[in-house]
Amino acid sequence: MAKSKVRFSEVDELTDEGALLHSREKYARYQEDEEEQRKNSDEEENEDDIRKVYQSKHTLDSDEEEEVKYKKLDVDKIDGQEEAGLEYEGNTKIMAFNMKEDLEEGHFDSDGNFIFDKKETEIKDAWLDNIDWANVKAEAGDQWHQKNEEDNSTTKILGNSELKHIYTKIASMLKSNETIERALARFGKEKGLSAAEERRKRWAAKKAGKEYVNEKNFAVKELTGLTDTLVSNGEMEAYQYTLEKVQFMIQELESKAVDVLDMFSNEAPTCSNRGESKKTDGTAKPTNNAVVWEYKLSNDDGAEIIGPVSSEEMMKLQGEGKFENGGWARKKGMQTFYTIARLDFEIYI
Repeated sequence: MAKSKVRFSEVDELTDEGALLHSREKYARYQEDEEEQRKNSDEEENEDDIRKVYQSKHTLDSDEEEEVKYKKLDVDKIDGQEEAGLEYEGNTKIMAFNMKEDLEEGHFDSDGNFIFDKKETEIKDAWLDNIDWANVKAEAGDQWHQKNEEDNSTTKILGNSELKHIYTKIASMLKSNETIERALARFGKEKGLSAAEERRKRWAAKKAGKEYVNEKNFAVKELTGLTDTLVSNGEMEAYQYTLEKVQFMIQELESKAVDVLDMFSNEAPTCSNRGESKKTDGTAKPTNNAVVWEYKLSNDDGAEIIGPVSSEEMMKLQGEGKFENGGWARKKGMQTFYTIARLDFEIYI
């Protein structure tokens, strides 16, 4: 076996700068090996985490998804986004380069994956889901349609008598050529009671067992409430009504109520129905200008005609349920009888 010879001259050379350089190179190689081992270890850990997340999201024995913890991306730190400017240029829609629309439906994690926001769970009722509404509707019959019609009619349409009542109240609170809007401003500017006068009125009301009402505030609230009722009824310009306009509408309602009795007949008013008229006991004789009525409880030709009766008495009989089973009335001197259900006696009072 050949023996290697060591030359001491080479050993002597490593004792100076060469030995120092050799040790540095050896340490650098050691650091590179350490870094490579650390990288491999991190990659293995990441693969294990991804495998666990995948398995948690795709389990067959669970109906619920597990909450996976992740870091949410701060979109404001992303460079290159633009602020929204003009939305349209002519007919062309301009979309700014940003993520605002995307963030309405979800968000991004730190790895750049888009995650949709979970929506609220819809509440379900097993009992309601098992109801066969087709059979329920068939069993209800006509009552089903009646109920639906009542539910759909959310907005109450005011009748002529109600409108006349509202117009009359409003007219009593307005001045000549004054709109409702200006009347409200006038009430607001009016000087109120002094503190002493208000205390005195409060004490008097309390002593009498009544509730104290501030007349100024009451007028504003009442006029506002009446006008809002007209607006809800479809009269959008009600706040611009003047006193003269309101009075004209009252006259229109009164003339409409008179004309409705003879809207189907142009013949001269003659009494062609058989049967004799008789005055009801206890009915006061109406004045010459008052409207009086004749009515009957059956629409047969030989039915008994009762009257003349004042509008107040007809309202009273109607309120007592006298005509629940049917009733027909006409203005005295007119020929045709009309169903009492379609007549409004209040506007004649």
